[in-house]
Amino acid sequence: MKKIFLPIYDITDHFRNPKSKGTPFDNPSDDLKTTSRRGFIMKKRLIPIILMAFMFIMCVPNMASAATGGITRSSAVAWIKARGTESWCQDVDGAYGCQCVDLIEAYYMYLGQSRPNGNGYDYCTKTLPSGWTRDHNPTPGSIFACPAYTYSRENGHVGLVYAVDGNTKYTVETNADNGSSAHSYTRNYDCKFRQKKPPFTEF
Repeated sequence: MKKIFLPIYDITDHFRNPKSKGTPFDNPSDDLKTTSRRGFIMKKRLIPIILMAFMFIMCVPNMASAATGGITRSSAVAWIKARGTESWCQDVDGAYGCQCVDLIEAYYMYLGQSRPNGNGYDYCTKTLPSGWTRDHNPTPGSIFACPAYTYSRENGHVGLVYAVDGNTKYTVETNADNGSSAHSYTRNYDCKFRQKKPPFTEF
């Protein structure tokens, strides 16, 4: 019988000369270099994404702050309450004396916004400042607006909300039940309130 001799691979040759022909293994150092290179490329791709996400997160509070002149919700609520306590009454727009809209105009300017104009019902559909929202759910610091002929007022009515407890809304209003000057009211009816909400950054 003819003898067949198979080549025997000495693994020590691989470490002495890893590039030697006949080696059934890849060079481990090459694998490490390739893995490191891929990891480096992935890191380079991820860094811009992480930076963009970080910048977006940082900008959101600034955007909200700009929409309220940097005023927080707690400061806004304190401002609203103070107007009721001092029986505030000013003819901000210079028309028809102290009306319900004058308090809202003053509030707009307090929040760093341009003074609006119009009747109470106009605030149901008036274009909102950038970042503000409108819905039917009152929150502290929001503006409520009622359509025309609410409370038998052909021009509608507006006021400020400083607290909410279920369906009960605690408001400050001018030219309402107790006269022209600002007073606090407890409202248990809806009147189809449409809320204008500044995006306060915190309570």
